[in-house]
Amino acid sequence: MGILQFAKFRLWKDLDENWESLAGNPLVKHLIETPTAPFIDPVPAATDDKAVDLDALSAQCPVPADSSQLEAVAEAAQGRTFVLEGPPGTGKSQTITNLLAKALADGKRVLFVAEKRAALSVVQRRLEEIGLGPFSLDLHDKGARPAAVRAQVKAALEHRVTMDGAALSTNLEIANSNRRTLSRYAERLHEKNSAGFSLYSARTSELDSTARPAMRYALRKDAPTCNARGTSSGRLVSMPTCCSYALSGMASPPSIAAARSTSSALYP
Repeated sequence: MGILQFAKFRLWKDLDENWESLAGNPLVKHLIETPTAPFIDPVPAATDDKAVDLDALSAQCPVPADSSQLEAVAEAAQGRTFVLEGPPGTGKSQTITNLLAKALADGKRVLFVAEKRAALSVVQRRLEEIGLGPFSLDLHDKGARPAAVRAQVKAALEHRVTMDGAALSTNLEIANSNRRTLSRYAERLHEKNSAGFSLYSARTSELDSTARPAMRYALRKDAPTCNARGTSSGRLVSMPTCCSYALSGMASPPSIAAARSTSSALYP
């Protein structure tokens, strides 16, 4: 005999009556049959030619998100199974909010499950802030009373939204125009010329060259050899000669490691 909590009886009853339909889910089936084996997602990853446009997806998300958060929303929209991890304060609740909003826009239903009530409350509050509160049904434990559920369903059915279609079209066109301008700027910034340099790479090389010391040393195969003691055990030479370091008042040339770090001064 055992003493069981009656509050969990509904969970047991649901699993007992619907385990066959639940096992139709690839992830649930994997956890039942092969829990120790790696999970292979039946939905393949999107190729480069079919990758989701994150800029366009960002316009469909009501909460601001970075590229990594948008990638998570895109993966979920494609039906892929994944684990999203991150320390506190990295925007997991914002990502979940965007994911729910995207699924709702696509006509899908989402069951959001959390162990603690606080996690549900955070997402619920964010959905209310973006105007999707009436479309969320609270089924957490004691809140799932028949009268409360009926009231929430009634509010969702009677919910009406009025919008200015002309203003929305104008704002979308402005956003698309700004997005094209930014994309064109990035393309031109990294577009290579006939010499094989882009504006970005050329500027980076210029900044890198000005940060190097005035006296450069190099490694070359056919040059005289010297080291700090004047012997011929090394291949460290300066430009233009091995002994030019004496002109700058240096007692000895830099180390071989320092010369190797000056990659642009390497002779072929």
